[in-house]
Amino acid sequence: MSAKRTRLQRIEVAVAAGVLVAGIVPETAFGYGLWNYGYRSRSVCCNTVTNVSSGYVTPVSRAITAWNRAGTPCTFTGGSAPYANILYTRSYADAWRGLYGVKTMSNSDPYHRCTSFFILINRRICDAQSTNYKQSVVAHEIGHSYGLADITVGSALMNTNRNRNFIYTPQLDDKNGVAASWAR
Repeated sequence: MSAKRTRLQRIEVAVAAGVLVAGIVPETAFGYGLWNYGYRSRSVCCNTVTNVSSGYVTPVSRAITAWNRAGTPCTFTGGSAPYANILYTRSYADAWRGLYGVKTMSNSDPYHRCTSFFILINRRICDAQSTNYKQSVVAHEIGHSYGLADITVGSALMNTNRNRNFIYTPQLDDKNGVAASWAR
């Protein structure tokens, strides 16, 4: 083999190794996930009184206040008005804690398609838990209305594996996620 050919093979191997290494080195990672089923407006109104049992009034109120003080481009208003969006606290046979569901959608905004939603808090799972735990569940579901998706790593409120007694307010990654959701 000629020296020129051997040198070219070494360069090809070096380039291939560089591509492999670049392929496994993560780029900047974000501690949030976005989805396209957040509420259509930055101002979210939800009936949080009519269908909420007494043991959840404080956690719901604190979850709303925590999000409204988080410095995101969104606000959440709770009350007893006949809003299309409703939060329920009821017992369900399933093992989930909270659930965000889209009732109606529109394609006018591809990133915020929801025009009405419901939030379900499963009393069968949450009743025996602390106020912070309940607040964590409610605040997590409100995060979905802002366009955040579930994640499974990190210390964000949207992490489905978080310690609900200690993470019950929006964290930096949650706040950044809401800002990114509305910046697209």
